[in-house]
Amino acid sequence: MLKNRFKHTSVFSFETKIVLFLLVLSVLFICGLIFIEQNENKKTGLIFQNKADEKIALVNKIVQLKGSLLDIFTLEFSTREEMLNFMETAGNQLLRFIIDESLPSFGVDAVWITDSDLFMLYSSTVFSDTRLRTLPVSQEELRTLVGKKSYFNHFFVETSAGLLEIRSAPIQSLSERKQKGPPRGYLFATRIWTPKYISELAKLTECSFHLSEPNGHQPMKPVYNESEESVTFTQHLKDWNGKPVKSIQARFATPLFGELNNTSESQFILLFVFAAVIILFLTMFESVRQWMFDKK
Repeated sequence: MLKNRFKHTSVFSFETKIVLFLLVLSVLFICGLIFIEQNENKKTGLIFQNKADEKIALVNKIVQLKGSLLDIFTLEFSTREEMLNFMETAGNQLLRFIIDESLPSFGVDAVWITDSDLFMLYSSTVFSDTRLRTLPVSQEELRTLVGKKSYFNHFFVETSAGLLEIRSAPIQSLSERKQKGPPRGYLFATRIWTPKYISELAKLTECSFHLSEPNGHQPMKPVYNESEESVTFTQHLKDWNGKPVKSIQARFATPLFGELNNTSESQFILLFVFAAVIILFLTMFESVRQWMFDKK
C-alpha cells in the first residue's frame, strides 16, 4: 500500500504533463517575443543612426563645398602679382577693379585687405551696405588669431548685417608661402548667410534649414519625431575662437522609420496574440480537466 501511494504521488498524470509542457512552452514563447522586440528595436536604431550620420555628413559636405568658393577666392587673389603690387602702393586701381568685378563670380559679398599689422588698406562690398566696410572682428582678436600663425582661417561672425562666413589667407608670393615666410598682409572674404542662401543649402541637402541660437558647446544629437516622421539635428557654426555662434537646425523626412516601426509592432502583436491563445487554451484545458475530474 505504501508502495502504491509513493508511486501515485511521484508520477505526474498525462494531462498534467501536457499542461506543464504547454506552460513552459508559453513562457519560452513570451521570452522569445521580448527578445525579438528588443532585437527589432536595435535594428531600427542602427538604421536610424546610419541614416542620420549620412545626412549629417551630407550637410557638412554641402556647407564645405558651398564655402569653398570663398577659399578659392582668398587663395588665388592673395598670391596674385596685382595683390603683391597693391601692398607696395595702396593706390593700385587695377587690383581694385579686378576684385570688384570678381566678387559676384565667386559668391563673395565683401572683401577686406589689411597690411601685416592688420590695419585696413581696402574694402569692397557687393551691396551698398556700410556695415560691411570694416572687418567685423576687432584687431585684438585678429592679432590673437594670426599670432598662432593661423593664417588660413574659416569662421563665422554674427553681425547686424546677418551671419557672415569668413575665409582668410596671407598675402604672399608662392615662393614666400612655400618657405613659410611672414605675410605682407591679409586677405579676408565673406559671404552673408541670407535666407536665399540657406534655402539653396536646404535644396541641396533635401532638408529644411533654419538658424538658431546654439544650445551648449555640443550639437544636438539626431532626434526622431514619430508623429511627423522626421529627424531633427543641429550643427554648430563657430567663431574664430572655436565657440558656437549659430546652429544649423536641419530636419529631414524619414517615412522608412515609421514603416519599420509599424512592421515590428504588427509582428509583435501577432506573436503576442498567438501566445495569448496558447495561455487561454491552457486555462480552458485545465478547467475542463478539473470539471471532468470532479464529475468522476
